[in-house]
Amino acid sequence: MEPILYARDLKKSYEEKGSGEKLEVLKGVNIDIAANEIVAIVGASGSGKSTLLHLLGGLDRADSGDVFFRGTNMSTLNTAALAGFRNKNMGFVFQFHHLLPEFSALENVMMPALIGNHFAEKRNERAEMLLGQFGLAKRGHHRPSELSGGEQQRVAVARALMNEPDLLLADEPTGNLDEHNTQTLLDQLFELRNALSITVVMVTHDRKIASRCDRVLRIEQGNIVAGEMNF
Repeated sequence: MEPILYARDLKKSYEEKGSGEKLEVLKGVNIDIAANEIVAIVGASGSGKSTLLHLLGGLDRADSGDVFFRGTNMSTLNTAALAGFRNKNMGFVFQFHHLLPEFSALENVMMPALIGNHFAEKRNERAEMLLGQFGLAKRGHHRPSELSGGEQQRVAVARALMNEPDLLLADEPTGNLDEHNTQTLLDQLFELRNALSITVVMVTHDRKIASRCDRVLRIEQGNIVAGEMNF
């Protein structure tokens, strides 16, 4: 099957503070993600999991190598074109929900559509529908400070799905949730994958979460390696 997302020979280094020395984080990563997969990226702390996710989503640029999504080489897009491409095709969820505190849950969910000028008069209706799917139909007019941690993260996932993305990228999305809320959020992600035919790539340090995914990719010493989940 033709991959929906793939990367070739991704390399990324950072300059260490103080010493000025280069730290190689990714050393030539190749990765293929099929449509509708839920894939976990695992590895030790500092192994480059989040760096890889950010490169796959166009939130950062590699030193060299290419990332392709639905046939488009994202590495060739300029900054403005890449931002528009992300907004239209991808949704992002992070460990910290990053909701805008001055806006309601409903307004936060609508934000990607407002930025990308999508859905026009149906923005409010679609945002309400998404909140309902996450059990938050009655919480739309509450601000983030009035929501629990689990509710805030579900709002963040609803926001990530606002523009009907084909790809959802999640960086430790359950890292700040208790076990109950973690399982609830994961159940909803799997249900949405089946209902909406979206692809999910998720960074996690949790073995239980990784074991529920269709496939697990492990980063070790800057490369994707085969083997057990020894992280």
